[in-house]
Amino acid sequence: MLVTVNAPLLAILVALAALTVWGAIAPRGQWRVLAAWTRREPYASEPSPMSVGIHRTVALLASAALVVTGVSLGMSAAAQDAKPVERLSDVELMWGVPEPVVVNRVLDPMTVAPVGLMPQPVLRYQAMNGFQRDPVYLFGLAPLAPDPKGGYLGQDPGPGLSALDSAYIVLQVRADPQCVPRAVVAQESDSSVNIGVFYGRPDQQGGGPPADLAECRPVLDDSQAVSTLIPVPLEMELNNRTVLNLDGTPISEVKAR
Repeated sequence: MLVTVNAPLLAILVALAALTVWGAIAPRGQWRVLAAWTRREPYASEPSPMSVGIHRTVALLASAALVVTGVSLGMSAAAQDAKPVERLSDVELMWGVPEPVVVNRVLDPMTVAPVGLMPQPVLRYQAMNGFQRDPVYLFGLAPLAPDPKGGYLGQDPGPGLSALDSAYIVLQVRADPQCVPRAVVAQESDSSVNIGVFYGRPDQQGGGPPADLAECRPVLDDSQAVSTLIPVPLEMELNNRTVLNLDGTPISEVKAR
């Protein structure tokens, strides 16, 4: 295992270790190299045997301290390197971070775009079969908390049931948390499904003033935005049909992992 150590600190420790080992092995020679040049008569000013002994003792203690410090730093670096790397879950790898929540509302898709609501970009989609609970991971995701003001699209699925049970596709939208999904448009043919999601304020009735709608603008990169999956029932399974926005541009498909 490769242990990462602070390079400048390591260089300092190595230099100090070299000095202390030198002082422990040859204290008199170290004095001659490092201090004798400051004396008028170097040989006449050499340290006494007692001074040399003290120098050697101090050097040995310093060497021991450096060894302990080096071992501690190495163990600390090894512990840091051994920490498990946080990995994204399969759901986050598919849909991004944070993990999305699911709108638990049964809806009847519209065929024309509603007036007075804000269209939201559909980021991704995934084909599913709610009757067969496939893919099963979708049924374990947290539901989008209902707003006490109401206004969510569709109807409550009822006790013990889920909106996913009757869906053939889920759509991902990342939108302003002040707004809620109010409508879904699905235009189906044998070869394609053109689809759109529309948001509004939860207390908005019949459209609402422009100021309210402005708050429902798309916020794709906003950390406060809610990543939401919307289950949509279709006339039949998606199979090989192409999924498009209402303007005909393709929507990215997410494959179950």
